[in-house]
Amino acid sequence: MCTNERLAWVCLVSIAVVYIPYFSFLTYLVQTSNVPPPLGVATIAFVGAIIAQMFITGIPAAIVGILDRKQVTDERDIAIRHKASTLAYVCLISCVLILVTGASLLRPMFPLLGDGVFIGQLGLLCVVISELSNYGVQVFEYRRTT
Repeated sequence: MCTNERLAWVCLVSIAVVYIPYFSFLTYLVQTSNVPPPLGVATIAFVGAIIAQMFITGIPAAIVGILDRKQVTDERDIAIRHKASTLAYVCLISCVLILVTGASLLRPMFPLLGDGVFIGQLGLLCVVISELSNYGVQVFEYRRTT
């Protein structure tokens, strides 16, 4: 397994480990109270998720970097990253368009869509889905070409 594949695995797992509980917690708050979580609660949860992701990603990435110092990036790695970032960009644009269209069309039926904190969390979800697709495609392509 090459360095870039290891780093892709580390990032993929860290995003899943951090943001699945994060969005589960916010969803639980919305379901129990039928109102969006207060800005303070969402901010504290987000800062906690950022700090957790820094440690969960940073420590294994540093270990991989120290162990594989001499590995160089070749054309295959560049092609895989390019393909993954292209697909992640398409995923991000699609999610944002769905968010904007859905928020504008469904706002009368769902009053939560009028809250800025809730829309911000949906925007963050779009970015997380995009990053998951980016690292997922990288892992898939490395596994496929090995």
